[in-house]
Amino acid sequence: MIIYLFLRGVPMIIRFGLISLSLLVLAMQLVSAADLRLLEAVQNTPLAWAASREDSEIVAALVRAGANVNAADENGETPLTLACTSGNLAITRMLLEAKANPNATRWSGDTPLMCAVNSGDVELVRLLLDHGAVVNVAESRGGQTALMWAAADGRSEIARLLIERGANVNTVSKNGYNTLLFAAQQGDINSVKLLLAAKVDPRFKAPDGNTAFLIALGRGHEAVARLMLEHGAEVNSRDRSGGTPLHEAVRQGKIDLVRDLVARGADLDARTETPPDPPNAFRTGGMTPFLTAAETGDVAMMRELIALGADPKAKTPDGAGGLLLAAASRKLEAVKLMVELGADVNEARRSGGTALHTATRFGANDIIQYLVENGADLSAKDRFGRTPLEEAEFEAPKPTIDLLRQLTARTAQQQKKAEKSPE
Repeated sequence: MIIYLFLRGVPMIIRFGLISLSLLVLAMQLVSAADLRLLEAVQNTPLAWAASREDSEIVAALVRAGANVNAADENGETPLTLACTSGNLAITRMLLEAKANPNATRWSGDTPLMCAVNSGDVELVRLLLDHGAVVNVAESRGGQTALMWAAADGRSEIARLLIERGANVNTVSKNGYNTLLFAAQQGDINSVKLLLAAKVDPRFKAPDGNTAFLIALGRGHEAVARLMLEHGAEVNSRDRSGGTPLHEAVRQGKIDLVRDLVARGADLDARTETPPDPPNAFRTGGMTPFLTAAETGDVAMMRELIALGADPKAKTPDGAGGLLLAAASRKLEAVKLMVELGADVNEARRSGGTALHTATRFGANDIIQYLVENGADLSAKDRFGRTPLEEAEFEAPKPTIDLLRQLTARTAQQQKKAEKSPE
């Protein structure tokens, strides 16, 4: 029992340099089997502590003394999971050769194999597989496998090894994602290629409507998105807001990809169902790809879509056309293009005001000036009965208020002169 009490304090004793390794080894050799069983019944055993500190000499001494390599704390943490989490190949080998269970799980269902995948060490993963680690076990929280973890972290060499050892590429997690969707999130084209070669379903769709193509495109992983196109991705698939790949390519300003999508049959008239995230008062559902381009103020994209056959006169169900959306983008050139295309400068959406009201809210003085010069009505009222000036006085910056006062006064003077002038 004296030796037990001594060993119970091993972590603290070693930490403060109160004992040398040689003395510890001697103590390990003297400890009885009964003492070790008592020691392993408490949390934070010396072996677990040594494994977490990556101290291979102390681990070796404890293993030689007969320490239980499978002793787990209340969370299921074992010396092996700790060694794998640290990515320590030598200690992992030592524990496995001492018959550590390669399939022991934490409370969350995480296995040593998953911990090794997270470490990024392919040889550590290989060692566990060679010692019987089960490759297709899923952890209990999200139902994800080691291959999903590798794909999600962009660890293509580990993914290759797992696939070679029988990992199921079509397993689906609790939230409905398969390995391909995890790889698409990361944008790791090598992992995606491996999964496709292993016959993963390239058109797999999650419950939320997401596909690998939509995910890759939405995260800006164009190379992966193009690869998915080559493997039959649906060009008119829909995300949860009803947006298509064409909407996303337009939003990101990828003209070459837009051309490719249209050539493959993408619908230029497709409309979203709900506003994209993040929602605000100026974002709306019913957006076509052209209206999306106007909303971002991307003049080059707007021109390209028109050349491809998009309707520049399209409006949302709320009545917002390209001009109102361009005004919200605060891009003067986009506003000018819509006016050049014949947009009515006084068109209004049902839930708000005109393009002039929109420019006022954003303090876009250059757009305000341009719209007024091109016939925008300064007396037009929004749904709250406010003119642009009244709206400016409610929420716009002072320079915008001053500009609208000047323009309103000038317009009033011009009207008076016109009234006095003989017909």
